[in-house]
Amino acid sequence: MLTKYQVFVSSTYRDLVEERNAIMRSILDLGQIPAGMESFLAADEEQLSYIKKIIDECDYYIVIIAGRYGSMDANGVGYTEREYDYAVESGKVVLGFIHEDPMQLTAAKNEVDLLLKQKLEAFREKVKKNRLVSFWSTAQELELAAIKSLSKAMQQQPSVGWVRGDLVAREDVLLQINQLRTENDELRQKLNDALAASSPILTDVAGLDENFILSYTGQSSNAGFVNRRVSVKWRDLFLYISHNITAPLNISSINSLVSLFIFHNIERLSNLNPSPGDCNSVRIQFEALGLIRCFTGESTGGGVSAFVQLTPLGTKSMIELGVARTAKNSAEV
Repeated sequence: MLTKYQVFVSSTYRDLVEERNAIMRSILDLGQIPAGMESFLAADEEQLSYIKKIIDECDYYIVIIAGRYGSMDANGVGYTEREYDYAVESGKVVLGFIHEDPMQLTAAKNEVDLLLKQKLEAFREKVKKNRLVSFWSTAQELELAAIKSLSKAMQQQPSVGWVRGDLVAREDVLLQINQLRTENDELRQKLNDALAASSPILTDVAGLDENFILSYTGQSSNAGFVNRRVSVKWRDLFLYISHNITAPLNISSINSLVSLFIFHNIERLSNLNPSPGDCNSVRIQFEALGLIRCFTGESTGGGVSAFVQLTPLGTKSMIELGVARTAKNSAEV
């Protein structure tokens, strides 16, 4: 059956509009249902009671924390923190996304009051305790982290979800569907393996030590709009990207990973956009080298999507390129 999961997104509001939009976009891209109290800019007890009912209907709960603690109740507890506490008490799968360094944010997005700063720090520590959280510094990083974390949660901790009433089937029919799906996946894998084995061997593919011209545009605080072409080594690009595709990832995420590589290793720009043609060349190059494999499969929201994943050779290459060497081995290389 086509099960859709509902995901509640909680955060302070005015300072995180762009970041909330990024999270909502990620949830929709995964074919799921985002939920949040976007219409209520002010918080009170009556609205909190209604929010709790929405959380009860949701399958997963996301909390985003940056530099603001937000509105508080009569007892001095923030409404965002109360939403989080309720989600934990209700046994929801909670995914936390905490800003890496709030001091980098503008003054308007940081608490000035010392008490609120202390409450915010205590809240950050509470969310980090006894659970894995993701750290972010830009809306783009937050969006990628949300895709990865939510996809992993849906695979490892599946919830009840929502199903169209006319699609509910008897238990014996569901068992047959699951069996057929398993057989179909096995046959698809065998077909992919057979096609790969029969593909021609390319002998003149550029290796990881060779260079690649990467084009991108963006907005610089000093120079305004920029249009760049830079030379990068295939090995540096692969080492960065490979850490993010150890598990199947939607093939469109290659563009986001190339963008993040540029942002962290070449130039920190806003509205950064790598050339779509170059991103496609990156995927083709690594596939030709046997480092990744592209395949089609059923998406979490139903239907068929294209995915990318490291091959055994890709995993081996990632470890060899990223492992720390002893002084003796480093001198020999």
